[in-house]
Amino acid sequence: MYGVGPKLKLFALDAASGRQLWQFDPFEGKEPRLNECRGVTYWNNRIFYVAGAELFAVNAQTGEPVEGFGESGKVAFTTGLDINHDVKHLYVTATSPGIVYKNILIYGSAVSEAGNAAPGYVRGFDAQTGQLVWTFHTIPQPGEPGYETWPKDAYKWAGGTNNWGGMSLDERRGMVYFGTGSPSSDFYGGDREGKNLFSDCVLALDAGSGRLKWYYQTTHHDLWDRDIPCPPNLTTIRRDGKLIDVVVQVTKGGNVFVLDRDSGKSVFPVEERPVPIVGLPGEKPWPTQPVPVKPEPLCGPFISDSANYLPPGEKGTVLVGYSGGAEWGGNAVDTNGVFYQNSNNAPWLLQMVSMAERKKRSRRCRKGRVCM
Repeated sequence: MYGVGPKLKLFALDAASGRQLWQFDPFEGKEPRLNECRGVTYWNNRIFYVAGAELFAVNAQTGEPVEGFGESGKVAFTTGLDINHDVKHLYVTATSPGIVYKNILIYGSAVSEAGNAAPGYVRGFDAQTGQLVWTFHTIPQPGEPGYETWPKDAYKWAGGTNNWGGMSLDERRGMVYFGTGSPSSDFYGGDREGKNLFSDCVLALDAGSGRLKWYYQTTHHDLWDRDIPCPPNLTTIRRDGKLIDVVVQVTKGGNVFVLDRDSGKSVFPVEERPVPIVGLPGEKPWPTQPVPVKPEPLCGPFISDSANYLPPGEKGTVLVGYSGGAEWGGNAVDTNGVFYQNSNNAPWLLQMVSMAERKKRSRRCRKGRVCM
């Protein structure tokens, strides 16, 4: 049995007795750069996981770094992100394990949610050598689908739109499915007019090449940090007398999207409902948001669409869908087709503060006054 401790030390136990067999310290002799770790990936007698800003390959029998993988068993996890960004000083790691298709190790990432964030590109690495095989630009570059949904040249500075919640693999189709998060920063998008593909999307890629097969956006121009928080569930349902392979994706807002696994089209009707469009100065909220007619939302219908998508403001708003509906724990579908999901009803109070007001508060704090 393999696991990771709170200081990111990888360990192997004898599962019958609990006896520790070995331990690997990714920061030995260096200052730790800690991050959350929700699991590791096992493949061909190797354990892969990310600690700090490095991707490690460790021998599953001995606990030693795998020679021939990158440099002494590790690869810089910023590899492939620095085409248009200087990412060496930015926060880049992974909190969820990668997934392996044939000999390609596919990873999302965790990046900052503030304005100065690395792009959340999804990458495929050679599981033998650590070489970068492909990169999918979640913030599109010129000539790529979705480029027109951002301001011109946004790919040179925009960050976020990352897959931090994990992935699902259909090995027979050779396709990998995952969700992405919001652009950075979370609650203001005045500098990123448009729908902002591929943020807040369910994506299907060819696992061998990273080529886009389809996408489905669950929140347009996200202003509420409505990251897709967990891997999609791949299952089969009966619809109109036919069996359909589907992708079931839950969201922080409590919506459940059921999408055809090959086309990405919704199996059930989805309505683009009008929402408020008055936001902070410079902000241009998207005028509609997608709401599935079926299945019903996980969260109780205690708040209207208008209130649920109220743009953040200086007076303060009630924010629902920031820490659930669904969260990173994921869900399950049983053999009878029943879907199980732990769901949160957790409203938050969100108030935006101008830089001028923030500076005032900071000055009061430095003078020893109580501040918040």
